[in-house]
Amino acid sequence: MSSQYFKSLKNIKFLFSCLPLLFVLSCSDGEDGTDGINGVNGEQGEQGLPATPTPSPIPNEFLAQFTEATISDDGVVTVDFLLTNGDGNSFIGLSQDRVNFTLVQLFPEDSTGPGEPSKWQSYINKVESAPTDPANGPGTEDKVQATNENDGIFTDNGDGTYRYVYTANVLSVTTPIAVIYDADNSHRVAIQISGDGHPVLNHTYTWVPATGATEGIANRDVVMEGSCNNCHGELAMHGGGRTDTQYCVTCHNPGTSDANSGNILDFKVMVHKIHRGKMLNEVIDGGEYAIWGYKDSKHDYSGVVFPQDIRNCTNCHDEENTPTPQAANWYTQPSQESCGSCHDNIDFTIAGTEPNGHPGGPQADNALCSQCHGPNGGFPVKDNHTGHLANQSIGADKLVFTIDSAILDSGNSLAVGITMMLDGEPVLDYADIQQYIRPGDGYLMINYDDGTGYQFTYNSPGTGFVTTNGVPLSSCIHNGVGKYTCTRADIAGASFGSTGTIALTFFEMSLCVNEKASNGALTDCDTPENSNIRVVDKAFDTPRKFYDIDRSIDGSEAIENIDYVEIVGADKESCNGCHNDLSVHTDSHAAIDFNQCTSCHNAARVSFYGGRPGDLKSHVHTLHSGSDSSHLLNGIYPDDISNCNACHSEDQIDLPLEMNSRASIAPSGGGNVYISATAVVCSSCHIKVPVGYIDPTEPGYVNAADSDTISLSNKEQSLVTHMLTNGAIFGSADFATANIVEACAVCHAAGKDKGIDKVHNIR
Repeated sequence: MSSQYFKSLKNIKFLFSCLPLLFVLSCSDGEDGTDGINGVNGEQGEQGLPATPTPSPIPNEFLAQFTEATISDDGVVTVDFLLTNGDGNSFIGLSQDRVNFTLVQLFPEDSTGPGEPSKWQSYINKVESAPTDPANGPGTEDKVQATNENDGIFTDNGDGTYRYVYTANVLSVTTPIAVIYDADNSHRVAIQISGDGHPVLNHTYTWVPATGATEGIANRDVVMEGSCNNCHGELAMHGGGRTDTQYCVTCHNPGTSDANSGNILDFKVMVHKIHRGKMLNEVIDGGEYAIWGYKDSKHDYSGVVFPQDIRNCTNCHDEENTPTPQAANWYTQPSQESCGSCHDNIDFTIAGTEPNGHPGGPQADNALCSQCHGPNGGFPVKDNHTGHLANQSIGADKLVFTIDSAILDSGNSLAVGITMMLDGEPVLDYADIQQYIRPGDGYLMINYDDGTGYQFTYNSPGTGFVTTNGVPLSSCIHNGVGKYTCTRADIAGASFGSTGTIALTFFEMSLCVNEKASNGALTDCDTPENSNIRVVDKAFDTPRKFYDIDRSIDGSEAIENIDYVEIVGADKESCNGCHNDLSVHTDSHAAIDFNQCTSCHNAARVSFYGGRPGDLKSHVHTLHSGSDSSHLLNGIYPDDISNCNACHSEDQIDLPLEMNSRASIAPSGGGNVYISATAVVCSSCHIKVPVGYIDPTEPGYVNAADSDTISLSNKEQSLVTHMLTNGAIFGSADFATANIVEACAVCHAAGKDKGIDKVHNIR
């Protein structure tokens, strides 16, 4: 390159090396220059879209809290609520089509007329048309029904809070019925979330619009779902979306009826009638009690059997429950509607001197109901319901039996010492109390367990099976001061071995009590009833005692009292959650304890019912599952039948069976047969065909003698095949063959992939 090029580079290098110096010199002490003129602002850009919050994953549980509810001067109802998951984290992204809203006003007692009870009234109503097809119900008139809405202004605030502005305006509700807004009355708003995989939520908020108060206000919380769930397990109606009674009443109020049937859908009327079911006079007279629901679906409650005395109102109306401060309304605010829901044959418009008339004379409305039937009336509702039940219990406590001793001699003659007391005084002659006992002659029951279960056999049905292993109390010898000796020299069907357990209890006896007597007076069972006497059968508490046989000791010392725990596969306390005071056979051989039940209903019992074992494990499951259509007590089980914990504790339901694991006997078309224990239990719910009729050697698995009247479905045949493959025994001619442990536990024991804790709805 030329020298001139390099010279130029040197000059440039020199120039850059001097620049810092020039900058320093230029900033040293010169005056600041004048500020330049501001430039013109650019045009405003388009507004950006707000950030969209990320929707929350659908949780297993929703929790909600209303933060405010207001009604403006122009009648607009606005509610704000917070929605979280079960851990308390905000739920974002609730879709409007998954939530419904209701709105009601509470009219206080007497506000709609003298004697009228308080009542909810919905602001949101529709008209349901009467059916045009008789198959969809007998109704002939269109009816008003309360309903819900979700077409208002719904706002998701993006932080778990929501706002809803109702379409219904409380100042302009005139059709299909008029509702007059009173800001001083309590109001309730409610939400329901359900469907599309969302957990069910019912939530309510009650307040007085005029003041905003939520405490110390008029309310009508009469029952709570917790009380209902004593029987129902998890109360869930309308496809499972309605679970809270406080929500239910926002639609099921006095202004609501079913057009298909013509029946009133007011909560107190509808629920009473459903529970009365089979005992409603309209049903007894050949009619039905049914309600038509969504898409004309029929729900027939005519077969419902209430599992306890229907008069035990406190089972649902519990004044001890803090969430139901108005639980006492059932006896403080009597009305034709509530009373007539159970006493459905009473015509309140005619006098009691006429058939089905009202004993107190014609009543045009509810104005005078409380005067007679209120707490201070001459015929209080409470006295005639729970009061009469209390009188029964007082009567049942009057008779007391005890078992004092038992002697078994070397010749198998059993002598039992007992004591009988009535009202604290010794019974000197059994004939003195026999008139109070139905059917008149009670029995000392005797059972023997050789280690495999009670072994006594019974006579054929209808021939007095109880006497086979019982001692009539009328045959017992009085020894003085209420003490008796009851002796049985030969016990039919029994052969006591050198070891085993003898169980003693009393049976074939219920007491006749005048339930109208405040002292629970016992009465002759043949006493005619009148206005002061109503004779009822009441089970009384009878003892159960166990004695151990030891043949190494001779003579009168061959038996001794032991603390024996009988294995019974259910908890009575759980049963009483629904039955309240479990007692069966009160019209003849009353029993109130499982130990009494197993005196007859054990694995050796041949049932009265064709093909069915009389064993308790079969008998009770069959009744509750509804698989025995021939039985009077078959009805609608109120819980999910697969929720084993409703009756059993967890250690009572695992496999292999530890409770009542002995093979059961059952009648079949060709005689008595034996069935292995687990097969008996599982079949009692899963197979409708009586298990005694199942014969593995026959086509279709049904005994030939019964094949012309009964058959297994294809699904049931598959179940029988599955059971047989895993060791189940059906139709065995001898006990030993069937008295085995099946292989069911390999797959179905708790904790297994197909364990009973997974395939049943245990909760």
